[in-house]
Amino acid sequence: MNSFVWGVGAPDKYAWWAGNKALVSRIRGAGIRLVRVNPIQTLLYNNRDPYPAPGTWKFDSLDQILNTIFDAGAEPLFVIAGFPKGITYSKAPDGSIAEADWTEYARFMQGLVQRYNVRKALGPDRAVKYWEMWNEPTIEPDGKFGSKDAYMAFVQTVGSTMKRTDPAIKLVGPAYPWADFGKDGWLSFAAKNLAGQLDILSWHDYGPGPNHTDEAILDWTGENYEDDVRAIKSGGPDGIYNDPAGKSFGAAITEYNMSWQNGDDAYNRKYHSTLNTVFTASAIVRAINGKADMFCFYNLAETGKNHLGLLNNSDYSPYKPYAVFSLFGNHFGDRILSTMNGSADIETAASKRIRTGQVFVVIVNKSLDKTHDLKIQFAHMPGVATARIWKVDASDDGSMSSPIPFTGSELKYSIAPLTAVCIETQPAKATDRANRQLRQAGRNRTN
Repeated sequence: MNSFVWGVGAPDKYAWWAGNKALVSRIRGAGIRLVRVNPIQTLLYNNRDPYPAPGTWKFDSLDQILNTIFDAGAEPLFVIAGFPKGITYSKAPDGSIAEADWTEYARFMQGLVQRYNVRKALGPDRAVKYWEMWNEPTIEPDGKFGSKDAYMAFVQTVGSTMKRTDPAIKLVGPAYPWADFGKDGWLSFAAKNLAGQLDILSWHDYGPGPNHTDEAILDWTGENYEDDVRAIKSGGPDGIYNDPAGKSFGAAITEYNMSWQNGDDAYNRKYHSTLNTVFTASAIVRAINGKADMFCFYNLAETGKNHLGLLNNSDYSPYKPYAVFSLFGNHFGDRILSTMNGSADIETAASKRIRTGQVFVVIVNKSLDKTHDLKIQFAHMPGVATARIWKVDASDDGSMSSPIPFTGSELKYSIAPLTAVCIETQPAKATDRANRQLRQAGRNRTN
């Protein structure tokens, strides 16, 4: 099981959140293991430039950002974007980067990799393994690239220097703002030209927008968060997502939410509603089944109107979709199991916790109005005694049921519309299993 599939974006770059204990508690409490963070931009927007002048590097605030994520029990996906004052660059008339001192940028990033990964300045278990090479390179306000070749020059110069400094790091890119899957698209270009630097191909994919029905929003997750991930990881038709030597890449959607654009007030309230909660649960299930390497909800908290955030931007109290992350982070195992189901409305992901033998099944009912009476069969699972069900719906944010008995290896459950549940099995005691095996052995001898 890859817990990076229920990743999140850090609070946006306009607020200073580093060291906030309430935020640390929310990340840790939901069992979130990956936080996508843009430290350079966050520092610049909060007057804490980490490289304010040639020869002057300031690490204190950067350390504080990263330690906040580590303190919460998560790993950072460090987004490299924006220009500290110590690095010269100029803009073209269209606002894109005309020239940039990528050699100096590479020296700056080499210093960060040396600090955190070689010298282990934050501690022996606090290295930064994952780095994303810019953000939305064609539209990023803090530096956009006018062409694929311009982006390639950045990645080859900066990324190669970083990897020479610590070959164990993983580089992610191009963080394209849309699912650009054509033969001549950015993802194919990155695969064909940047295999020496990139390990994981990344892009962003938000839901269809305010002019679509709730059904269309919920239907978005299958093709976009499972099928597209599988396409990248398999290399795609004619190997368009493999490098020329046939190398395959990991796949990461590093920003998603139910909609790419705000709507009217009624629509915007859906961001914190049961609809987005079920959308998010379905999205994570689909990303699990597609074997995404990373999958990051945007974001933990957002300044301004705060539609996209999982948490309130003043006290970090949770909105409804936060409960989904707690469901996966606290009630899921460490080895994926296969599942089958017979309804288009129902989506499932299952796992096993090796240490305890527990099996967990997350079930999402995407129907807006239909209750499904389920018969859930646990194949190859002798000795299951009872199960508990953790539920997220319009009135529950992860409430736990009383123990539910099994009939053999089957459990019956009615799941209401717009509901996500996790069934957490409780295996019988080892002695009970042993007694049953002895009784069965005796019956076999008698027969």
